[in-house]
Amino acid sequence: MAAVKKEPSPHVAAKQEAKRQHILTTAMKLVRDEGLAGLTVPKLSKRLGWTVGAMYRYFKNKGAIMTALQLKAMLGYGEVVKEAWRDAQAYAKGRPGEVLVPIVAMAYAFMTLAKTRKPDFDLMNQVMASPAELLPEEDAKKVIVPLMGVLTDLVQPVIMAQAHGSLEAGNALNRLIGYWMAATGILQLRKVENYSQVLDFHALMLDHIRVNLKGWGAEAQEIEDAMAIAAAWYEGRDGKIG
Repeated sequence: MAAVKKEPSPHVAAKQEAKRQHILTTAMKLVRDEGLAGLTVPKLSKRLGWTVGAMYRYFKNKGAIMTALQLKAMLGYGEVVKEAWRDAQAYAKGRPGEVLVPIVAMAYAFMTLAKTRKPDFDLMNQVMASPAELLPEEDAKKVIVPLMGVLTDLVQPVIMAQAHGSLEAGNALNRLIGYWMAATGILQLRKVENYSQVLDFHALMLDHIRVNLKGWGAEAQEIEDAMAIAAAWYEGRDGKIG
């Protein structure tokens, strides 16, 4: 008869979770300093001042650490973007173009988080691209399920704009994913912006917003109204999101 695994007491479970979070915080700092390629078990163990064996008491391998990091980044990122579009929605209430403002606000959130939470931004890019390329299939599935929950929250502004008639009917989720991924591509250009006399990633992002909204059937004046409101909302926050 197989032995029944004994569950830890609440006190012990809390201590274990605190240790796990300490590992993840240290891992994120390592990613911030050295990039994702710099995240190795020996380097992480050294930063923690632990033996490799001690760390494996909390995570079975590097894949498990990467999975936990991606989940932490994704959920935090999603909450910040959701808070941004809802705040912008409240700010725009009763103004011309208000229905499109949350969609524009999400792009401002993407721009801000790419600068202020770069490790999270990079991890999110990898989740959106293909987590299976970085993680074993079992671990990748653990990321994909919560990702769909995040997308369900963030797709709401597109669904509402379609229901209102400000956008033509279409696959709202596909629109959101395309909008997000194209924005991510533009934000990657920040790496070379300082070396170019003609490249302006902020202007590119604004063009990206306009092109998408127009392609989804929005009227030109409503787009410009929404862009102006979202810009005022963003400036009112001193460019701070998250």
